[in-house]
Amino acid sequence: MKYLLEVCVDSLESARRAAAAGADRLELCADLLVGGTSPSPFLIRQVLDTVNIPVNVLLRPRFGDFCYTPEEKAVLLDEIDSCRELGVHGVVIGALLPDGSLDADFLRECIAHAGPLHRTLHRCFDVCRDAAEALEQAAALGFDTILTSGQAAAAPEGAALLTQLVRQAGGRLAILAGSGVNAGNIPALAAQTGARQFHLSGKHAEPGPMQFKRPGVPMGLPMADEFTRQYTDPAAIRAARAALDKAAGLPPLATPEGVVIRRAGPADAAGVLACLARLGGETDNLTFGAGGPGYSAEAERAFLRGMAQQDRACMMVAQAEDGRIVGTASLSPAGGARMAHRGDLSVAVLRDFWHRGLGAALMAQLIRRAQAADFTVLELEVRADNARAIALYQRLGFVRTGDLPRFFRIDGAYVDAVRMQLDL
Repeated sequence: MKYLLEVCVDSLESARRAAAAGADRLELCADLLVGGTSPSPFLIRQVLDTVNIPVNVLLRPRFGDFCYTPEEKAVLLDEIDSCRELGVHGVVIGALLPDGSLDADFLRECIAHAGPLHRTLHRCFDVCRDAAEALEQAAALGFDTILTSGQAAAAPEGAALLTQLVRQAGGRLAILAGSGVNAGNIPALAAQTGARQFHLSGKHAEPGPMQFKRPGVPMGLPMADEFTRQYTDPAAIRAARAALDKAAGLPPLATPEGVVIRRAGPADAAGVLACLARLGGETDNLTFGAGGPGYSAEAERAFLRGMAQQDRACMMVAQAEDGRIVGTASLSPAGGARMAHRGDLSVAVLRDFWHRGLGAALMAQLIRRAQAADFTVLELEVRADNARAIALYQRLGFVRTGDLPRFFRIDGAYVDAVRMQLDL
């Protein structure tokens, strides 16, 4: 089961911060103050157009218990349909019967409506009557993940049950430990429970912009300060990211000075195309020539939006201080259930950055992501006459596994290639 850091957000500002600070995935909701409710489809679209990581959407029609009326169930099914049409990565859903068991019949409908989306069973699990029974039901229904604190107020207090749940799940679905999770307790929770996936909000209070403040007129919860906003704290997410990477045994990464390496998103479409247009005339490691691959900006934007919602596939970009994208790298599964453990890689860097270690840094980022996502083998193809790239990959541990005559077709001519492999 891969290592993963999920951050719960209820605003575009928090989504931006969490993605930039190192979250692997977002859970998007509204009203975190009351545990989260269904967000507006307009907020969902805004977040999808902005961030560069997968977004799961919490669907909960109201604050309170998880025993829903027929009308509330109809709303939930419509919301699942809407999320699927919007192109989110997954939905976070759940429902209980009055006796405290999972509402399996309704959840079966929800799973059917979700189709290919990732399905997380939310923390209704933490107030169900029998955790072991509910886990078996969730697995049979087709859930991919259970978000749980171990039926305690916070995950550290529920560590004993979390340990049992991880053991019982046995890899059939992921146990996502949440509630009270932070950088300080991730190492102990990972070691004690065997959990590899963690969920937190990492939020803190910030003053709002209002200067005039009328006292004594609460608009909602009387204990809440109407003039204070709760946003994701980037420092808390960066610390949690570092703690989880350490628990996963991943070494710290070095990046060339003046360059930021990050996951690409739809807003990067124009920058990526500009980079590829230059790369096509500068390097012998691409299947297109000067001018780039010939994609429209809209097609590239759609491609990047789709990549951003992939669990294991991703496209990374290197961005210079002047805002230019100066390198790209991609990782994707080789394809098919039997090949899901194998990943395909590609890296390309502008000539100005060839001698600054950027190619090695991009490749190291991809290898790191591949390790966290449970790939066991990485493969790539490189032109046989590209000695510089072959030497770089060999320094990173790749070995040459085969020759590929006339493999690439570049500017009308066929070019020999070499296949290389890294065992993780």
